[in-house]
Amino acid sequence: MRRSIAGCQRTMTCKAKVPVSQPADMLEKYCEKQGWEVVAVYQDDGFTGLNMERPDLQRMLRAIERRQINLVITKDLSRLGRNYLQTGHLIEDFSKKRCPLYRHE
Repeated sequence: MRRSIAGCQRTMTCKAKVPVSQPADMLEKYCEKQGWEVVAVYQDDGFTGLNMERPDLQRMLRAIERRQINLVITKDLSRLGRNYLQTGHLIEDFSKKRCPLYRHE
């Protein structure tokens, strides 16, 4: 099955121990090894993970609705959202739309 992947990350505004681009690079390399096509990386710089109206998160949700993406990959669930109840609802919606979430460390 051909996978159209969306990488999801949220950049922290505080000091990080790794360069901001490193998580995206790690995810892209992993996808490349799997033979998956990364169609977009969604990154909301400077937004709190409690805000579920982040511009790129909303753009990703629209792409899922349009079936442009059939797998979401993230380094950590907190990159998707900080409110685990809301994040859980998002993951349920992904599954209903046949777009699972994959967490890669």
